[in-house]
Amino acid sequence: MHTPPDAIPVEDKPAYFRPVIPLLLALMAGIMGARYGPEWMAWPVGTAGVAAIIVSLNALIRNRSAKTAPLLLYACLGYLLLFTWTAEQVFPDHVSRYMDGRQYHISGTVIETPGVSRLRQTCVIDDIEITGARRDPYQQVRGRIRVSIYGTETMVQSGDRIAFFSSIRPFTNFKNPDAFDYREYMRFRLIWGTAYTDTRKIKVTTTPGTAGAAWRIQEIRESLSGLIHRATDTNARPVLMALLLGERRQIPEELRDAFNRAGVSHILAISGLHVGIVATAAFFAFKWLLSFSSLLLWRGWVSKGAAILAVTPVVFYGLLAGMSPSTQRAVIMISVFLMTFLLEKEHDIFNTLALAGMIILIIDPPALFSVSFQLSFSAVVSILYGLEKSSTGLSRITAALPRPAKPIIGFAWVTCLAILGTAPVIMYYFNQLPVFGVLANLAIVPLIGFISVPAGLFSILVLTLFSAAAAVLGLRLSAWVLDGSIWLIDLIARCPFAAVKTVTPSLLEILCYYLFFWCLFNIRGSKKRSDASEKRWPHQNGETIAQIDRKEIRTPAAGLSAITRKIMAKAEPVSLVLSVVIIIAAADAAYWIHKRFLDDCLRVTILDVGQGSAALLELPRGPCVLIDGGGFSDNTVFDMGRWVLAPYLWRNKIRTVDTVILSHPHTDHVNGLVYILKHFRVSRVITTHEPAGHSEYLEFADMIREKKIPHPDFESLPRSFSINGVIFDILYPPPDFMRPENGRPWRNPNNNSMVVRITHGNNAVLFPGDIMVDTENELLGMHPDGFEAVVLIAPHHGSRTSSTPLFLDGVNPEAVIVSSGRPASFPASEVLERYENRGIHLLRTDTNGAVGIISDGRELTCKPLIGKPLIFHQDEI
Repeated sequence: MHTPPDAIPVEDKPAYFRPVIPLLLALMAGIMGARYGPEWMAWPVGTAGVAAIIVSLNALIRNRSAKTAPLLLYACLGYLLLFTWTAEQVFPDHVSRYMDGRQYHISGTVIETPGVSRLRQTCVIDDIEITGARRDPYQQVRGRIRVSIYGTETMVQSGDRIAFFSSIRPFTNFKNPDAFDYREYMRFRLIWGTAYTDTRKIKVTTTPGTAGAAWRIQEIRESLSGLIHRATDTNARPVLMALLLGERRQIPEELRDAFNRAGVSHILAISGLHVGIVATAAFFAFKWLLSFSSLLLWRGWVSKGAAILAVTPVVFYGLLAGMSPSTQRAVIMISVFLMTFLLEKEHDIFNTLALAGMIILIIDPPALFSVSFQLSFSAVVSILYGLEKSSTGLSRITAALPRPAKPIIGFAWVTCLAILGTAPVIMYYFNQLPVFGVLANLAIVPLIGFISVPAGLFSILVLTLFSAAAAVLGLRLSAWVLDGSIWLIDLIARCPFAAVKTVTPSLLEILCYYLFFWCLFNIRGSKKRSDASEKRWPHQNGETIAQIDRKEIRTPAAGLSAITRKIMAKAEPVSLVLSVVIIIAAADAAYWIHKRFLDDCLRVTILDVGQGSAALLELPRGPCVLIDGGGFSDNTVFDMGRWVLAPYLWRNKIRTVDTVILSHPHTDHVNGLVYILKHFRVSRVITTHEPAGHSEYLEFADMIREKKIPHPDFESLPRSFSINGVIFDILYPPPDFMRPENGRPWRNPNNNSMVVRITHGNNAVLFPGDIMVDTENELLGMHPDGFEAVVLIAPHHGSRTSSTPLFLDGVNPEAVIVSSGRPASFPASEVLERYENRGIHLLRTDTNGAVGIISDGRELTCKPLIGKPLIFHQDEI
């Protein structure tokens, strides 16, 4: 006879229905606490000790499971795991102690295949030894270093032992609001600093050895990579490398973007499909071999033995594929599933998934913050949970359909669930949603997942054991199917509406999204429980709602109590959560609508773009203007637009830039704008039309022509125009400066910079570009009455060739903002002294970070990311 849950004694109940899930959540909470909370050591250790004692006492003496203590124990464990992972000061021999600007002789082993760009190789070294001089003894240090090797004379490989002279520099971040923390990202990979050298000064002291499992696996990977290179030289080659070996760095950016736009980028990650194929093939192969043993057949150990043996090729393939988070999750889940044959128990899929997540986070706690971990688990959880909640409805829908249509509907629904589950994560990291994701997956997944991948896996894992030529033939078949799939993916991606660019959702918005869909999946069950609750709702005294209604209420307090109980009886948790989510979402939408389209203030943000200049102007009631875009010398090394400007715009819900103003075509002003023109709606571009020969400026000009963006001729451009009450005055250069007879075009482009003053009410901000002394003097002659501004963006980043006393007299600023990088020769010390002697407030992006300027027309506030705000009132102007 089945015993109702309420009849089970409390001491015999399990502490949790799915015990691994709350423990995983506690572990995650501890890891997040270590990242965002204070750096404690004693408190977590002490709390973990107390919690462990409580758990032990409950298990040994009281013979029952503790409830709160295990959660505290795992939370403290998560905190300590991440804290000890990222705290360099714990170890006296840590590599971070050598980041003092001195030159050292450094020796280390390359631990991953170097990345190669147009100018340099980039690799990571471990097992590092450092000495201050050639004859001094080497010091073994902890931690890893990223090494940039300029030139192509000597190409290093994974496993090489290299030696060179260099200083070790710490990683730095761009100090912008909510910006990507690059230093933390590298710390999570145990990489603590960077060093620079060139191929003429580097020495390869040893070649890869054959000892050790890691090097043996690397040799196998390189051997299989050679087979793939023999099999094909089309775009299928880098995709096969990703599909079979987990090597995704060789995929061209254009091809990667095509997969993303088509909504099939998940195929490139080695996950459950790949590992499942290996596990299934291994299980049935071992089962067939073991079936020849009468002893195993008699004892019923054929399936158990096959499951145990199948774990080995599963783990081996995971190691061969690089053990990314998606691969780790799949390997652990499938290994646990195989072990259920041994235990002869059914496994709960959610507990198994939670166990996989727990093992990954214990081994690699920073994985919690990786994109691949979040995408992998959000996709799997959404699929499993959605199928569990929709199984009845899905069965009813497919019952009336013909048999061939049922798997198509099921696969389409699984794809929808995966897209719904990963949409916020994709929007947060990639600002893009595929429109044809379901249709693309219906076409592409069968081709790649059921033909190309199995053929490729069979070739590299089986055929290579017998014949390399046979393996190459199998890989050619896989590549042939893959070429057709890539053609179809490219066709889908070229559709103008294949993907929609999105703004970046906040963490609050992501939480509301998931809670909303949780409510949708549970609202029906909640309705049934609510109906049952209306009929019988027990209280401590045994009363029901009906009895409360019939009972005479003698006092106001009793009446209020009865009403409260009745409301609580009808108010289901799902309805309450849904109501709260709707209220929060409405408040969030109202906040952003007001900030973006209803606010009458002018907001200017001088972004930290290193040695360069970029400013975002958010004009009253919505329009946005971008003045310059920063940039380094080569966008293939670092694209300022992609990694700094665009994320900042998306985080502030900006998809359209009404006007882009380029002061002059130097790389530190124009390079970041190329990405903006490609990926944002730009209504107008204003430049001086002065040409430049470097590739990024040519690409900038090509994008203007290709997208047919209005680009007015500088001579005919109005010298003054207004947008929503903000006046733009172009003070320099003269309209005809490009005419050959004026002799100006071929001088230093810095002196041809467009000088723009923006005025909002009584407040003005001056953007002088990179003008120098000659132009400052000419500007004063053109505008003898001056061009006063409350805030001056320092010309030429505070160079000694600018900011002359006469120019400062003409501007008469209250504050100067210097946009410069670290380390750099800007700003010059004599210029800083000049500002200080005049009592001008100084803010610098290299020390203060991004500086926000807010004007309501009367009061102007400068709010640096680091430091105290400066407020200037009308009577001070």
